[in-house]
Amino acid sequence: MATQGTLYITVIEAELTRDVGTADDLVMDPYVVLKNRSNAMRTCALENAGKLPKWNETLEVTVRNISDDILMRVMDENVATNTEIGNRNLKLGSLCVNGGIQGWFPLAYGSQCAGRIHLKAEWCPSGSDPVAFSASQMPGLQ
Repeated sequence: MATQGTLYITVIEAELTRDVGTADDLVMDPYVVLKNRSNAMRTCALENAGKLPKWNETLEVTVRNISDDILMRVMDENVATNTEIGNRNLKLGSLCVNGGIQGWFPLAYGSQCAGRIHLKAEWCPSGSDPVAFSASQMPGLQ
């Protein structure tokens, strides 16, 4: 099995149970940050999306070693300071699966449940044909 490649993570949606709305912003504007080694990327912030945000946004993660971890943080964007809603640490290897994987992952804030997030991951190992991979993502166009 390849240990390097590109992982496409689609952040689909979340069901958040932790409320961090502040007095100056009563409805949360959530976004997701993925951090692996020195790489960090994020989704757009969804203004006034509250506890049921739907991103459907794909982030591209360069994988140097599938035994590494990836930290996922759901944040609330505010003018003064951003606030963490919840987080999840995952092994990249659990997402780097041939044929892809999709599921709900629990989020925590400290020892408390903060909700769950729905992700889809598509693994493209180094040495594979990126054109064939792209075509596999567009059913009906092959």
